[in-house]
Amino acid sequence: MNTYTVHAKRWDHGWELNIDGLGVTQTRTLARAERDARDYIELLTGNAGVDIVLVPSIGPLDQKIVGLKRKQAQVAELQEKVAAESRALVAELQGMGLTGDDIARTVGISAQRVSQLAARKASGTGTGR
Repeated sequence: MNTYTVHAKRWDHGWELNIDGLGVTQTRTLARAERDARDYIELLTGNAGVDIVLVPSIGPLDQKIVGLKRKQAQVAELQEKVAAESRALVAELQGMGLTGDDIARTVGISAQRVSQLAARKASGTGTGR
């Protein structure tokens, strides 16, 4: 599947979409940008079902946006690590014979979260959020 990078730049009537190596089109809202870029790409190339990497530009705030997205990615990564550690700890505490309520109070999470973590550990899934 082909991937196209689309640089979206704000202008008076919506967003200008500059599609790397292909051309420029426009859209009214950023919410429609991916769909409109796909339609434009399909019109020009006949290729449907492409992947879009949307890169919005707000001018002077771009660096703040990039910084915030970087921090969001770091938080998501940390959440995954904490969830994995939590699953392992819950399993260890269960192995010691602690009840779900005791584990919840010991670790500082809800009994429901203990059940979720235990179920994910048992099923082997890694989406611990």
